[in-house]
Amino acid sequence: MPPKVVIVCSGKGGVGKSLITANIAYRLRDMGFKAGIVDCDPTNPSLPNLIGISGMHETTLERLKPVEFKGLKVVSMGLLAGGKPLCLDGLQITSFLNDLADYVDWDVDYLVADLSAGISDEYKAMVKTFADGLLGSVIVMQPAHKVEAERVIRLHLDNGIPIIGLIENMSYLKVGKGQWKIFGESSVDELAAKYNVEVLGKIPLSMDVRKAVELNSGYLEGEYAEPIIKAVNKILTLKPQKPGFLARVKAKAREFVEALLVEMITSINKEIDIKGLQSQFGYPGGRVIRLNVMSDDMERVVVQADFKIQDGKLLVVENPSRVDTVIEISTKAFAWAVLGDRVLADGSIYDLETAWYLGEARVFGTGDSIRAVHFFKNVWTQLRNNQKAIEKLRPLLERLA
Repeated sequence: MPPKVVIVCSGKGGVGKSLITANIAYRLRDMGFKAGIVDCDPTNPSLPNLIGISGMHETTLERLKPVEFKGLKVVSMGLLAGGKPLCLDGLQITSFLNDLADYVDWDVDYLVADLSAGISDEYKAMVKTFADGLLGSVIVMQPAHKVEAERVIRLHLDNGIPIIGLIENMSYLKVGKGQWKIFGESSVDELAAKYNVEVLGKIPLSMDVRKAVELNSGYLEGEYAEPIIKAVNKILTLKPQKPGFLARVKAKAREFVEALLVEMITSINKEIDIKGLQSQFGYPGGRVIRLNVMSDDMERVVVQADFKIQDGKLLVVENPSRVDTVIEISTKAFAWAVLGDRVLADGSIYDLETAWYLGEARVFGTGDSIRAVHFFKNVWTQLRNNQKAIEKLRPLLERLA
């Protein structure tokens, strides 16, 4: 049985993710659950210092043993490196995170993951690794970084990653009975209302918190622990749910995608003014574009096809000697981008460019890759807005979406 996983993340570093991570784990432990912590910031692992862990992990040929500390099981790259400076590239970091599920001897009920700021490849690797047990994310923010927090909220909603709630740390400076908003006005309630997510609470900047950290535990008590307790009480009610971008490709996906591409090419050439779009967006054509429709984890090509624009038509190219641009897009993202039924958190319509921004599409090429994406986004948009064309395509698209 995989552990139930809670992610703690933020849009900006230095907002107190590690403090929140440790305290969620402490409270789960205090309630009698077996709890673990994984420090998923391999290049800047701060959690061991926060809670006062020293030493190194034990490793065998088969398993890595977490360090057991104060009733918790902890894994951190900082404990593997023994305090040495770390400088890892993206592939090494992703490999480390992928090993966490299969190579680490967890034996816990709940695992709390302290992630680096933002939603990066490491974030998606962590979500994918623990997809079967993922409960969602606690997003930690600070008043001075509203824009960054909003970006992370939107990325969660657009990627179908559950949000457990928001905690605003360093909400104000507390000295005695006085409060000073040294980082500006609180914005957590505004963001929660805008995106319909829950506020778990606000934690002030205080010497009481500083003392808790200096005691090498960071254990919060009293009013400072209220957002943590609220978070844990909600966590205990949740069941794992896989994020949208990790949904499996449905049976016969290849067959559907191939049929869809045939219909799309026919409809584009029959219903869409390709020459007009070329003139409007300055796309010359004549260059070979490879479309790889991928599995939803972006690891396997479901269908591959090569195209070029020539004489105002979209032509299939067999065995091209050169490919100028490669567009890779997940099966679901492909269907969403053509259908236009998926509305994002800001009210905009999901399209090819959106898929690219969210990591559900990848683009490689020489010279005009961005222009090619923009051009095909508009081709798909016109296809969607053409009633005759979309009536033929919708049944196939909806089977993939």
